[in-house]
Amino acid sequence: MSHGNELSMRELERQLQELRRDKVKIDDHIRRMEAAQKRFGEDDRSKLTAMHSQETKDDKEKKEDGEEDEEKEKDEKEEDGEKKEQEESRKRKREEDVEQRKKEGRPTKADPRSRNLFGKLLGHLHSAKDRLQKEKTSKVGELQQKALMKVEEKVNISKMNLKEFRRGEFTKTLEEEQARVLEIEKQIEQKEVVLLQRRLEN
Repeated sequence: MSHGNELSMRELERQLQELRRDKVKIDDHIRRMEAAQKRFGEDDRSKLTAMHSQETKDDKEKKEDGEEDEEKEKDEKEEDGEKKEQEESRKRKREEDVEQRKKEGRPTKADPRSRNLFGKLLGHLHSAKDRLQKEKTSKVGELQQKALMKVEEKVNISKMNLKEFRRGEFTKTLEEEQARVLEIEKQIEQKEVVLLQRRLEN
């Protein structure tokens, strides 16, 4: 009978050692999970700072766009200078035409009324064309920005949902591991009591 008791005591001791090893493994796993959870919080903070730095970068780009606008204004001034030169060359041409008409005996001046009407119509057409162009570019830009904002919102929402899901799964796993540790501790206590009783009986 002592031989049977000895086997069962050895078996109990072996089971106790296995349970203790399992408990240590699970405790390590829980510690690692808690460390990972802290890192998630730090990652969120770092992402927020990254988003903030991105916003400041966007602001800088807008300022650079302002500098580009200044360059465009300089280009427009140069174009104005070129237009003035073209007008002067046209005036010279007109004067030459007037002299040639005098020589040929034709009237030296064109009808001022028709000339004024034609000029006004051309001006009106140019202004309408400019307005249309500005309207198209502004609408297209606005639509593109709205579309980009919507896409960014959807991406951020899906990231947040994914993070919440991960956190939920993470806490669920953590709770399960902690419950396993408690179960193992109870089993260890029970087996230690049984082992102690067996030793006292011998």
